[in-house]
Amino acid sequence: MQHILFFISGLAIFYYGQRIISAGIQSLGSQSIKHIVSDIDGKNFVVNFWNGARLSLLAFSPTMANLVTIGLVNANLIKQKRVLPMFLGSSLGSIAIFIILVFSSQETALNLMAFALILGLISRNLYIRKLCKLLFGLAFLFLGVAVMHESFVNLVTWKYIQNFIVLFIDYSLFTNMLIGLTVGSIIAVILRSQTMTLAIVVVLLISNLFPTSFCFAMLTASSLCSFVINFDTARRNARPLAIRLSLGPLIHYSVATAASFLLIVLIDHNVQTDLDPLNLVVLGFFFVNILAILNYFFFKNIISEMVKGLYPDAKFKDRPKLKFLGDRRHISSTMAYVLVELEIGKLMDIVSRMFDKCYEYVESPTKGARALAKIKDYEKIIDNIQVEINEFISKVISSGVEEEESRNAIKLMQIASDLEQLADSLDKLTTMLTKYYENWQLSADESERLLNFYKEVQNLFAESLSLYEGHIASEEDVERVIHDTRELKKHLMTEREDFAKVHHNEDGRKHIYYSDMMTSISVVRANVRDIYLLLSK
Repeated sequence: MQHILFFISGLAIFYYGQRIISAGIQSLGSQSIKHIVSDIDGKNFVVNFWNGARLSLLAFSPTMANLVTIGLVNANLIKQKRVLPMFLGSSLGSIAIFIILVFSSQETALNLMAFALILGLISRNLYIRKLCKLLFGLAFLFLGVAVMHESFVNLVTWKYIQNFIVLFIDYSLFTNMLIGLTVGSIIAVILRSQTMTLAIVVVLLISNLFPTSFCFAMLTASSLCSFVINFDTARRNARPLAIRLSLGPLIHYSVATAASFLLIVLIDHNVQTDLDPLNLVVLGFFFVNILAILNYFFFKNIISEMVKGLYPDAKFKDRPKLKFLGDRRHISSTMAYVLVELEIGKLMDIVSRMFDKCYEYVESPTKGARALAKIKDYEKIIDNIQVEINEFISKVISSGVEEEESRNAIKLMQIASDLEQLADSLDKLTTMLTKYYENWQLSADESERLLNFYKEVQNLFAESLSLYEGHIASEEDVERVIHDTRELKKHLMTEREDFAKVHHNEDGRKHIYYSDMMTSISVVRANVRDIYLLLSK
């Protein structure tokens, strides 16, 4: 019993290390993650396959990478044709993780800990601190595997386990693979983690007690269960499109697994090899992935039509687009915030289009109902997205985040809130203008001044959009923006007073509507300034 508890404690150490190394890699490579998931050059299978593999390695969890991908699909933040290749690529990432874990040893783990501690004491640089976090995570991974291996070696002295291992000698190759697939699936479902299942396979493999075919089948089961977890999560929380795209790779990989088992049995009878167990397992895993890719190319249209029949768009109509899929074990806050930042990018794009539509409406001599309805549609879409962002971030925060991530969450929520208020003010501006034109018309000078004020805030929003896309603002730029927004506020207040003086003997509603238009532009100005300052930090 003590050795069993030691084995479980090794698994716990490994799990803790996985969380640390995942956070460390993602903090160091957050920009790489954004580039992968928003890769506009990912137009062919090879690039998207490679992106899926990189995302899996950066997350240090193929399951997390797959859930992020399905989250992108659910939020319409990624093109559909990129999804299946990225899913298949995540299996390549799992091979890389498996190979890294093979080099585990207690000595390496302790050396990494010592090096990370010395590095952290010498330097307080933020980048170095993130690197130390990554090294500590890797050390705990290696230590966890080492503890599991040592306890397992002691466990096999128990005669009941020895009798169980002896049974595999009498079983056929195909039977061993079926048992390995079953055992691997049970472990992966219980742990709900492919990476932890990979660690157990490494322990069994380096112990050199179980047949290679058994270890290979367990490795295959870990990938298969990762796709099962992904599909199950999508089925319970996502929209039909995301469910269909998560079911596709599960079918492709299941077919490839069955085909690989049969082909391996045939090959085994006709081919002799001197490869060691590790190389055989890795080679077999590559073989399964190649079969999955071939299945994708030959049968993707058939499978696509089949899953579309199972999950038509008529189902699950009210499910939100941006939704926290999975749980804290499966998706880290760093990965989650990548989704939020991409969603805010989409939100800023919609606000930009709303700016253009409002400009056309303000400039037009006729205020058509259709154009106004389009503006109001934009405002409703922006409201819905902002609510989804707040709910998503609240879910991330409730799972527990570090101080830096908490500040990032507040920043993202503030930007989303400012964008929503900005859209409300643009909607109010056009509504007041419509009411004004029901009875009166602005003079040429008044209309020109209104357009000039509007252009100023629109140009400032264009600068904010540029910052979001990666442009860096200098201190002079920030000071200029602050100065310009202050001056614009003064001009708007002066314009309200001047209009009231010119039209003081006319209908009081004219003053109210025009004043509300100036106030709306002033609120837009304040929101755009706040967004600019948040993005410039």
